[in-house]
Formats: sequence, structure tokens, C-alpha cells
Amino acid sequence: YFDERFDATRTDVQGRWQITGLPRETFRFCGHHADYAPGASGPLTLRGDLEDIAIVLEAGATLRVRVVDANRQVVPGAEVRISADTVLGGQVRRAVTDARGEVTLAGLPRRAMSILAASDDATSRTIAIDLVTDPKPLELVLDQVAAIEGLVVTAGGEPVPEARVVAEPARTERTSEQVDHRLRGVESAIAGMDGRFRIAPLPPGSYLVRAIRPGAANDLLGMRTGVEVATGAQARIVVDDLSKLIGKLAFDDGSPVTSFAVRLGGSSVRHFTTADGAFSIDDVPAGKQYVELTGAFATQPLADVQIERGRVTDLGTITVSRGRTIVGRVIDRRAHPVAGAMVAVARELRADGTSLVPVPSSRVLQVATDADGRFTLRGVGTGPQQIAAEHASGRSPMAVLPPGLTEITLTLLESGVVYGVVRIDGKPGEAMVMLRPETAVDSRITVRTGLDGSYRFDRVAAERYTHMTIVVQGTRDENTISKTRPVEVSPGRALEVNVDLTAQGVTVALHLASPANAVQFGYGILAIVDDPAAVNLPLPHTISEGRAFGAKVGSLQTRDGMIVKDRQIAFARVPPGKHIGCIAPLRGDPGDPQVLAELTRGAADWPLYCKWVTIAAAPDPQHITVEVLPAGPAGPDAR
Repeated sequence: YFDERFDATRTDVQGRWQITGLPRETFRFCGHHADYAPGASGPLTLRGDLEDIAIVLEAGATLRVRVVDANRQVVPGAEVRISADTVLGGQVRRAVTDARGEVTLAGLPRRAMSILAASDDATSRTIAIDLVTDPKPLELVLDQVAAIEGLVVTAGGEPVPEARVVAEPARTERTSEQVDHRLRGVESAIAGMDGRFRIAPLPPGSYLVRAIRPGAANDLLGMRTGVEVATGAQARIVVDDLSKLIGKLAFDDGSPVTSFAVRLGGSSVRHFTTADGAFSIDDVPAGKQYVELTGAFATQPLADVQIERGRVTDLGTITVSRGRTIVGRVIDRRAHPVAGAMVAVARELRADGTSLVPVPSSRVLQVATDADGRFTLRGVGTGPQQIAAEHASGRSPMAVLPPGLTEITLTLLESGVVYGVVRIDGKPGEAMVMLRPETAVDSRITVRTGLDGSYRFDRVAAERYTHMTIVVQGTRDENTISKTRPVEVSPGRALEVNVDLTAQGVTVALHLASPANAVQFGYGILAIVDDPAAVNLPLPHTISEGRAFGAKVGSLQTRDGMIVKDRQIAFARVPPGKHIGCIAPLRGDPGDPQVLAELTRGAADWPLYCKWVTIAAAPDPQHITVEVLPAGPAGPDAR
């Protein structure tokens, strides 16, 4: 995470600067100045000291803004906020209007942006503006004055004084939702002594409203779905008499588990070290909770745990499997043992351009090799797992641990480099770039492009990959356009892969159907297949099989996203041709922290329902329906 106190410096009178103490990795150096558009270097790899790094700050756009109220009277002291129109990032610039209700914003990037104004009483709509050319003066009208009002009560109906209330916009398919949320921030209020609250000003719409008692942990907000409330309506938000959850963990031979972690819904992981395997968690809201147990055993999920209001919920003794013990060696290409190599195993490995495990996770087991290059991993799930090793001298290809396998040798090869530029509709653009090994399709390596479309993977094992470029168009990493192609990385070599994403076609609505409408939510995928021979391949039945299908086909274009409203999702600019339409059914609304917690374990084992479809050049829109069956809770083998 960036912190300008430690990760930045100021230039001197000659525009020169110096940053010391950096690791030997790849960096992109960014420059900011109030009078210039932000600038950045390309990806630069530090193998030693670097000098004369040029960051060019070009003359940015200047935007004059006037803020008025609904009666067209100027509003002094209103705050104007502007940010890049992208869901991948973008800082928010803020300025305050003068006595004439005006403000001038200079040094803005010459690109698409989003802007709004806000006062204590009203906000404007979020406006999309294009700053590629010199913009005309802009007037923002503070005409958004909607509010959510209501009462926070206990389960017995007693008002809760000074409760903290938070409102989050209900999930939609609006592509501007993410940047709109970034500009507006968290909508919250503190209830009065009578338990009544008012959150304003808000744009009209539906919001998910949650509340916690004064002084309660913020984690509680991540353990409830929230009550959907429309602006203008009166809300009644119930704050439970919080309960206690207790239980014990034991291995299948009856011995206690003495060290483990417990996660409830979207809350933080809680670690326990006990002699008898017992645990106790206070302040648990009533209702269904998703509980996940992790440790030196196969991860154990407990879906739909029913927490009783105001009572102790005892899960009793939970038996967990010790899982597999994997032993092995890490060697170099001359078969010499490698000491101090890091070995990682998980159902899905998620690396970045530098590290095999960039963020420590309870779902990833890691161990270092000894002086003989040997390692032992305990508590590995009994289902399919992915494993790899890395060391300063190189990285092994990612491999699959099939069920039953307990011994493996991993060979380190000199890492390769993959770099390139992504262009969207002919212009450099922001995107996610991903490499999926063809032999271990449930793992991935991911980096982001810069504003100039450039990207770089520093450390990539020598093997074949599916190279995927993902342009995030919608909200919460959804409704994307992506393109894949096969690539092969050689030891010690740099591979340039440039991508041009240009999409043209019709709008296609993907509809979810199920018996008695039992499934309301899902994950939809539309894959544009260029290879005529692909129709002879068996259709996938899980997300993992879908990834393997993509590796066999080679080149694909895909659209994908969460189906969250009216059991359908619309994909724009879909080219005509032979396509595969797929839906993975979900057990509930992905906006529910309990459902989301279950989903974050990984998607590899989700069931998938697919069918071949043909998209014509007309009409626009076109409709596809895929029938699914309800999904059950995930099993204990995913980590």
C-alpha cells in the first residue's frame, strides 16, 4: 500500500529526486504536481542503482466549475470531487468553491473523468466528462437531496441510542457504480438517543442498510446482508442481542486440534491456540453464518450455521481431517538440492509479477526447504491442489497434486519475463493481465497495466500459459471483456506480448433459468470461440474444467459477470459467431457477506452449466437462456 510519508519524495528546484532502500523488483515511478497532469515512467526493473529516470508531466487540462443549487443560486463552500473514470483505480481530487460558487481545477489528466459536487444539504449527479480536448466550463447542480430515515431497534423493539448506521448502494450493472462510490465515500450516520437516524444527501435509489451498537467492532458490519431500503422510505433496522459461538476441533483420531483459525462471514480471521481444541467467539449476530476453519488440516467450511438470538450456539465437537502429508524435494536443473526455497500449495495459487504468494493467506500452506532441499507439508486437502516453489535462483512450473499423491519433486528453472502493451480500441488502456499455466489451470499470475497500457511480469516459470487480458468495464470486477492467447515462456528469456482489444457487435442478454426459479443469482460467461474444432470438445461442468477448455482452445474472447438482478446479465459489443454460454449458479446474493465469504475460497469447484449458441449479426439485442440446478455448499477439500 502506498504511503507518501515513506514511499515518496519531493523534487528539488531542478526537478531532480531520489528514493533509496528499494528492493530489487520492478517499479513504475509516478509524479504528481498541482499544475500538471500526473505522469509515470514505464516499468523499470531494479538490478542496481538507476539514474536519470524521466517522469514527464505534461500540461494537463483546466476545468472551470460553477456549483449552483436547485434554484440556480450559487453555492459557496461546496466540495468538487473528480476522479478517473476507471474501476481499476484513480485518486480523487478535491477543491472547494469560492464566494461565487466557482473553482478552477488545473493539471487534470487528459482522459475520461467523473465529477460531482456536494454540500451538507445536497449533491449533484455524477457527470462523465472527456478532458482529451480543452473542456468548456461546467455547471454542477446540487439537486440530489434524497435521504434514508429510520429507526434502529433491538430484536425486542427497544430503540438503540447512538447506533452506527451504514448505507451501501444496492448492486446494479451500472458501469459507473465503482467510480461513483469512490467519489461519494461511505454513507453513514449516528442514530440519536431515540434510535432514529437520517442519512443524506443521497442520490435516489435502493441501499443496503446495516447498523451496529455504539462501540461494537466494525467486523459486525461484514457479517450481515443489510436491509434493502429505498430512499424516501422509512427503515427499521434490527440490531440483535449478540450471541456467542462455541465449539471444539478434533482430528479424526480423536486428538484435539491445538492451533487453528476461525472466520465468520466477511469478518477478520480469529486465531486460537488451546490445549483441548475449544474456541469461543463473542458478539455474533443471529441468523445464518458461514464459518470456515483453517489450520494444519484440510480446510473445513461450515455453511448455513444457524446462530440463535441471545443464546450460546454450541457446534459441539467438529471433526476435521488431517488431510495429506506431502513430502518432496526442490532441485535445480542440474538435479542439485535447493535449500531455502519456498514451497506453496493451495487449491488455487494466486501469484503476482514478483511473488508466488504476494499476500499471506490461511488458505495457502507454505514451507521452506531444508539443507537437502526437502520439505514436508501437512494438512493438505485430499482433493486436487496446486503446488509450486520459488527461490532467488528461479521458480518451478506450477504443478497439480492429484488426489492420493503424497510425494513430488519440483525443479527450479531460471525465470522468464513477460511484458507488453495493451491497447483498447486502438489506444493504450488500463487492464488486468493474467497468465494461467496450461498444466495447472486453477492457478494464475496477475499484474496491472499502467495508464500507458504497459505491463511486466518479472518472475515467470518457464512453461506454457494462457495469456489473458481483462478490461474491467462494470462494477466490482464484473461485466468484463477479455481476450486469451497461448504463449510459451523460456528460461531466462523475455517475451513481448502486445494486445489490441477492439470489440464490435450486438448486445446479448444471458438469462438464468432453474426449476421453480430456485436459483436467483449466478456467474455468467459468454465465450467467443474462433476454433471450429472446439465444438468436438466436451462442454465443461465446473469452472476448473472451463479453464482447461480455454487452454485447449487457445484463443478466446469472453464476457463475464455476476448475475444479480432479474436473473440476467447483458453483455455489450458481442461479435456474431459460435459461442458458449455458461452459468455457475450461486447459493445466494453475492452482496451477502456470508455468500461472498464462501465465494472467496475460490471458484475452481463451482458447478458450471454450458451450451453452444449462435449469435447473429442482427437483431440487437439477442437473448440466451441457460438452465441450471441449485448449487450445494462447497466441500472440505478446497483451501
